[in-house]
Amino acid sequence: MKRETKEIEIKLEPEQRFFVETKDDSSLLLVDSILILPEAWQINLDGKVFHVDYEESEITSGGRVSAGYELNQLGVYDA
Repeated sequence: MKRETKEIEIKLEPEQRFFVETKDDSSLLLVDSILILPEAWQINLDGKVFHVDYEESEITSGGRVSAGYELNQLGVYDA
C-alpha cells in the first residue's frame, strides 16, 4: 500500500523572508513562500525576483517566480 502525502505550504512572515541567488543568471529571489512536495522529493521557493547587473551596479525588479529544487537523502543519523 502506497502512502499518500499532501503538499506542505509555508507562508513566511516579512521578518522570515530571505534571498536566494538563482543558479541560471545570478538574479536574487526574495522567498516569501516554501512549497514542500514530499512524494516528488522537491521543494519550491516562491517569491519576487530581482535582476542584478553587476557591471552597471543596477538592480531591477521582476515578477513572481518559483524556483524548484530536488532533494537527495544523504543519510539518516542519530539526533
